[in-house]
Amino acid sequence: MTLAFISYGRGNQRDRELADWMRQWLHDNGFQAWMDVYDLPPNVHRDDAIEQGLRGADIVIGLLSPGSAEDDEAKNEWAWAQDKGKFQLVTVHEAKVPHRFGRTNIIDVSNNDPAEWERLRKVLLNPPEPHPSTATPRPIPHQSQRPQQPPRQSQSVFDMFTGYLNQANIIPPPERAAQFPAWRSNPAIMWTLIGTAGFILLCCTCFMCSSLSSY
Repeated sequence: MTLAFISYGRGNQRDRELADWMRQWLHDNGFQAWMDVYDLPPNVHRDDAIEQGLRGADIVIGLLSPGSAEDDEAKNEWAWAQDKGKFQLVTVHEAKVPHRFGRTNIIDVSNNDPAEWERLRKVLLNPPEPHPSTATPRPIPHQSQRPQQPPRQSQSVFDMFTGYLNQANIIPPPERAAQFPAWRSNPAIMWTLIGTAGFILLCCTCFMCSSLSSY
């Protein structure tokens, strides 16, 4: 059985009477109705109860009248329902359609036309499917459920420079070590040779500098 949320202007008694009229018609035709003045649960904040009613309804019937067209609360409810794909605007009293709802399919029962009431009944028998955006979002996993990232390992200066020498093919990487002599693929030996060569180069530089300064 279709549950319809009745959204109407709350600013005057005439809109309340039109909403009661719609509620009675729904019951008479075998549909369920949610209307704030009758269905607000006790001990629940009004805004929260309205939101629960909107989410729980199969369709939101917006009653268009001069009062509701100027009622921000009603238009907010219509906009929410339109975004969710479960909105039907019904004219119950001649009024200008708010700009945002200008392209909405409107059923006009203000003249009590039986054909228009039948259109509304058919809509309620086959309410629109909500948009996929209304699906319950996937919960964010708890911290303990999130995949653990392996701890980052700090590199020593030795390892860092060994990596640079691997890229320059001065010291071959482990997967290519078999292609080079054993001494070439041993980082310790290569570092010793590099250090010795650097020391010899430094000594030669110092000797040349001292020789030039003596002239």
